[in-house]
Amino acid sequence: MKIIFYTFGDHQMGMGHVERCRVLADLFKQRLEKSAAIEFLSLDHEEGIKRIQGFGYCVHKIPLGLSEEEGIARCSNILSKERPDIFIADALGVRPDKMALFKDSSSYLVSIDDTKEGRLLADIAINGLYYPSEKKEGQLELIGPEYLILRKACSVDNRPDIKIRPGVKRILVAQGGSDTYGVTTKIARALEGIDAGVEIILLLGSAFKHKDELEAVLRKSGREFKVDEDIEDVVGLFSTCDIAVTAAGQTMCELAAIGVPSIVLTQEYKEIETADRFGEKNLIINLGLSEDISEERIHNSVAGLIKDYGLRKSISAASRKAIDGLGAERIVEIILEKQGGNR
Repeated sequence: MKIIFYTFGDHQMGMGHVERCRVLADLFKQRLEKSAAIEFLSLDHEEGIKRIQGFGYCVHKIPLGLSEEEGIARCSNILSKERPDIFIADALGVRPDKMALFKDSSSYLVSIDDTKEGRLLADIAINGLYYPSEKKEGQLELIGPEYLILRKACSVDNRPDIKIRPGVKRILVAQGGSDTYGVTTKIARALEGIDAGVEIILLLGSAFKHKDELEAVLRKSGREFKVDEDIEDVVGLFSTCDIAVTAAGQTMCELAAIGVPSIVLTQEYKEIETADRFGEKNLIINLGLSEDISEERIHNSVAGLIKDYGLRKSISAASRKAIDGLGAERIVEIILEKQGGNR
């Protein structure tokens, strides 16, 4: 069975789509064993291509700088040769004419976290993060936190047991794989006054491009920060932290599944709805759009959560209960059942 993923990532767009597809690809490979032929179709962004190749998957590159029509033609040339059984498009706002090509070129089309009209052409539309307003009668939709695609180590069957300690010893700052706007630097400045006995870890993703700015701030800082870069066992790191300061994407969901009490600064307007939804259910502390949040407010929010042991315990318990981390397994089984892969 041939499966092709269409996705991409870079510093500007983030790396969440690429990381999600890796989770699904690995599960399909495990589920189908030797009968699985899994490939990627991706725009030729260096960070995303390097990451996909690092996973060990073949990737068909679509050159940058093409018009939409030229890009569709390039996809058509590739897919006319590959003819996948399952095609999975994990990208925002895929044009209807491109989705039509994906549908015509495959036996079964899956759309992930797209809210635009192109998603209506898919056999299955999956929306764990961004909820669509328009629906198509008869289309199978998988919507809600039970369909969040998280690393296997975040699932209820594999995630570590964490204990919320009365005293905070470790704070994690994790703004995703790219941190497009360099919010980590802003947070580092905001946390300079936090008790020096608390370790603060700055986790930088594979597409982080603000190192010079961050290093300048750290050199001038009166406290020490630990910097970790693109580590593989992020779940192991998460589970050792008492508090996280994160953005409203994939990392927020993984922290919630593990039960790390998190303060969230939204980087993208499209993430506001997701952060609001998590905040309303008391799964996070939602500060809002990062560009509107002062360093003083960030500091005060972290300092307040350090002192509020009861709130940290409450957030941890609620988030672990709400997100079981089994979304990827559910999705793979449903796709194979509907497509006929279990026969």
